[in-house]
Parts: sequence; structure tokens; C-alpha cells
Amino acid sequence: MRADSDPSNLTAIISNVVLRPNCASGKEIAYFYGNATGGSPPYGFTWSFGDGSRPVGGQDVTHAYLGPAVYNVTLWVTDALGDNASAETRVSPVPPFCPANFVPAAGSFPPAIIGLLAATGTGFVGLSSVTYFRTKSAVRAGRP
Repeated sequence: MRADSDPSNLTAIISNVVLRPNCASGKEIAYFYGNATGGSPPYGFTWSFGDGSRPVGGQDVTHAYLGPAVYNVTLWVTDALGDNASAETRVSPVPPFCPANFVPAAGSFPPAIIGLLAATGTGFVGLSSVTYFRTKSAVRAGRP
């Protein structure tokens, strides 16, 4: 770090986290979006996913979680002068709910199902009367 730089103005930002179940892999895929302000661009980004895996570089990254738990995710940002900042968040992926005869379209569920899974913390509560049907580009949930 240079003596004339002010590391206090460099800020790491986790701007968005999206969790999506993937029935084909049986994993919850997390999409992380990072940003930075202040400091001296360009910035370097490194993510730690809190599950013992190796850190990954990149501003926007994906990660597959193997099981349900609460994971502490850290984003480290380094600017052109070598100043550092970090931001943290927690994610709680759940196992995908995939009926035996269900073939996912493009590996994703509709937002209503993702919200239900997140709200219940499990893939099985409250889904007994939901059926799945295919459209041209997505899977939608509906009632018979």
C-alpha cells in the first residue's frame, strides 16, 4: 500500500446474490455479483464461499453448494494501489425439490417456487398440490 493512498475510501460491495436450484446436478447454484467504489481502479475481486472451497477471482461468479447450511461469503477487493476492502454476507441454500418425473427446463424453477423453497427451508413443505408443466422456454408451477 502506498503512503499517499487512502484505503478508507475503497468499498467492496456485494450487490446481489441469486440462488437457483439445479435438478440435473442436485445442487443449489449461487450467482454472486460484486462491485467496488472509491480507491483507484481497476479493481481485483476475490470471493470466498464459506464452504471450504478455494477462493475464486472475478467480479461476478457462480458457485455450487453441495448441501444445506448457512455459509459466510466474503468478497475481497484490491485496487490498483494495493489497497484492500471486504464485504460479507450469508447465504442459506436448500436442496432442489425435483419430482422423479420432472425434467427441468434450462435448469431453473420459476420465482414462485424459489421463494417457497426459501421461505420453508425445505423442498417438500407445501408443494404436494403443485404440478409442473413445460412451456417453450421455462417451467411454470400450476394447480391441476
